[in-house]
Amino acid sequence: MTVIAIDVGMENALTIDTNAPDDRSIMLSSAAALVATTLDMEGKLAETAKTWGAKVFSLAYPSDSNAKTVTLDALIGDSKVAAGWSSLTTTDAGKKAKARMEVYFSNARLVAESFDALSDDDKRDIRAGISSIHYRAGLIRKAASDAKKAAKKEAERVAAEQAASDSAAEATAPVAEQAAPVAPASLADMLAAVLAAIETASDDDLNAAYPMMGAAVDAFDARINAATATEAQAA
Repeated sequence: MTVIAIDVGMENALTIDTNAPDDRSIMLSSAAALVATTLDMEGKLAETAKTWGAKVFSLAYPSDSNAKTVTLDALIGDSKVAAGWSSLTTTDAGKKAKARMEVYFSNARLVAESFDALSDDDKRDIRAGISSIHYRAGLIRKAASDAKKAAKKEAERVAAEQAASDSAAEATAPVAEQAAPVAPASLADMLAAVLAAIETASDDDLNAAYPMMGAAVDAFDARINAATATEAQAA
């Protein structure tokens, strides 16, 4: 029996019989193969995508601008034709391939927006396939996302400070001055008002006020007499 030991950091390592494999050995072999195949595919895919991006930018953005003969959009259109774009939606695998290609096209357009501002070394690395446009697009998106988060955080900070400032201003604002008290009416003014009321009062009101009117006249006379007497004594 041929045995492959897989060290998984446990006391008993997993073993796979490759000579006469049982179901468990087949399952373990399949798990290992899935990972190995995925890593191999992703690695090849990344390299192929990087090569595609490098050639796209070598053609659309050549080192000698006078040598440019084709646009980025034209190259993306040609890539769709070469990939059998119209038939990719007929299978699930085709749909996945189409979705991935659309990401690559989007990455190319995103990098193209700032390509002219890159240094000559960065441009050269992209054209040579040393630097992947897809990696660079990821950095651009992350920078934009970070900037957006920072701007939101700053706006929230400013709003919080403004709210705190407004609250403090309200707490320290002087209480509105109370309206100045109205000076009481003079006796003459009150008597004038009484006279005016008498003119418009009904008979019932006059009859009801008669006792008070008599008392008011008597009180008025008493105060006048007392004042007169005091003046006579002083003389």
